[in-house]
Amino acid sequence: MLTLLLGLLTGWQAKQLLAGRHSLVRGPYRLIDRMGRGTFGTVYAAEHQESGQRVALKILAPPFSENGEALRKLMVSSSDWQALEHPNLVRLADVGTEGGCYLVMEHVDGLNLEQIVSRQGPLPFDRIANYIRQASRGLTVVHAHGMVHGSIKPLHLVVDNADRLRILGVALAQLFRSDNTTPLGGVDFVAPEQINDQPIDQRTDIYSLGCTMYFLLTGRPPYAGGDDERIMRRHLEGRPPDVLKDRPDTPPEMIRLCIRLMAKNPEHRLHSVSEVARSLVAWSTDNDESAAAGVGGEVALKLDDDEGAASRADTATEAAALAEMTATTTRMSTKLEFARKAIASPRATTPRLRANEAAAMTIGKRGAQKSIPWAYELS
Repeated sequence: MLTLLLGLLTGWQAKQLLAGRHSLVRGPYRLIDRMGRGTFGTVYAAEHQESGQRVALKILAPPFSENGEALRKLMVSSSDWQALEHPNLVRLADVGTEGGCYLVMEHVDGLNLEQIVSRQGPLPFDRIANYIRQASRGLTVVHAHGMVHGSIKPLHLVVDNADRLRILGVALAQLFRSDNTTPLGGVDFVAPEQINDQPIDQRTDIYSLGCTMYFLLTGRPPYAGGDDERIMRRHLEGRPPDVLKDRPDTPPEMIRLCIRLMAKNPEHRLHSVSEVARSLVAWSTDNDESAAAGVGGEVALKLDDDEGAASRADTATEAAALAEMTATTTRMSTKLEFARKAIASPRATTPRLRANEAAAMTIGKRGAQKSIPWAYELS
């Protein structure tokens, strides 16, 4: 009988029952498997016991499920989030309180961007452009309803089996804010105004989107390393990290966009996610949208020289970082061109030039996922 019963259960359900945990139901939903655990609780794959509809169920963990004021705010704001429908958003279906507070969300088969980069490393430029553009489209709907997500990061951006990016919705970090100086939900992708407990708006999401773009380009958060206090200080005061050290083949325009999104002062960022989406048309593989935008193969991001350094960067240090990255790009381009010319010459038979040929070819590959060490420097 036990063998027959176990055969009807998922592996996770069987383990729970054998361990003496018999509560596999929350409200009208039956828990099927554990999908992941975060700051605010655990997410389960679940199904409605009557309709059989598959959902993702996020059960809030103590002390969040016991925070009466925050839960009241959640119940009020949840109706606004439930009204949001867009192909790039994971829909919030319901909020329940039976047996403890839980969120009922649309179930999406796929991997989040953190998992994808962990498995594949830094992504090709066209994929980065497509994912950031899709995230921007989803956020456009959020911002149009007067809301701010407040917790944009790779973990909350899920790519389904059709390669469509979906944003996990409810901004729990805002509802459960405390007197703790460390923002809830982690500090790797948090905006300076969130650290300073200042008012946030759609530009807060733009900063976090810039940090996410950096992560997709390099395989690591922009200010990784050290404890939370050090990371927060670098978000507030640190010089933008040089993308080229990790990804020397990154297009200069893409670097400029990333830096612009990560400006310390919100006034110096792009002011809408629609602008972010348009700025990435040049690298997008969506030709129909590129033609509709009327930009062809040109970069939609226009940072005219007469805008001055203040409009392109938040501080003098950011402007210096931009200049340094541009200079590095120029040096790398010069080396690459020299190597290609040398390779084309009949005399290019030395080990030094053959090594540079291999490096040049690797760097020249579309969407190279790792920075290439130059074994033989071209002086």
